[in-house]
Amino acid sequence: MPGWGWQFASGIIDVLIGSVLITYPELTMKILPFIVGFWLMFSGGIAIGVSFEIKSLGAKSWEWLFLLGILTIIFSFILIINPVFGGLTIVYMTSISFIFLPGIFQTISFFQIKKTW
Repeated sequence: MPGWGWQFASGIIDVLIGSVLITYPELTMKILPFIVGFWLMFSGGIAIGVSFEIKSLGAKSWEWLFLLGILTIIFSFILIINPVFGGLTIVYMTSISFIFLPGIFQTISFFQIKKTW
């Protein structure tokens, strides 16, 4: 698919950003809302570009991908303009992720596996 280089670049940038965030935790707390905001803006732009590539391949429902790209960019502006909101959003998203994936998912999985014994 054309544009695969952007996916590769995105992965490299993710590794670099993650390494910096782990190395400097105090600085991370102050700038993470901005990093997430700009990264979401970049990701939203990629999503819009990919939606047009998918449209050119004749796929249906490409509009949903385009809309998600636009919504991602709008959300990124909210994070950048209001970093307190961004910080709270990151805390809540992380908390909810822990509750649902490791917490609820693993608990339900345990009971499902126990039934098969």
